[in-house]
Amino acid sequence: MDDAKSSGLFITLFQYTLQKDKTLIEAFKTIPRNATYTCHDIQNDIIKLMATAVTQDVVQEIGSTVYTIKVDGTRDPTGRENISIVVRYLTA
Repeated sequence: MDDAKSSGLFITLFQYTLQKDKTLIEAFKTIPRNATYTCHDIQNDIIKLMATAVTQDVVQEIGSTVYTIKVDGTRDPTGRENISIVVRYLTA
């Protein structure tokens, strides 16, 4: 977790995702090395793109099978709502 504090949580998560996603690795190879992606607008755009990719993968994997969605939320000490979403589905 020390690495997350020193380079920021977004960058740490981005580096983790680079290890898992071959398409992102190829895209990352083409970007300039002076790009730091520390601007909140850029980070928000990347987060939206990643969320869209995850949503598309989940929808494709579930297809037309039976599924349930469970949503639960709790407030942290600052009053901010934290929500967990679980999708359960059957496979043939």
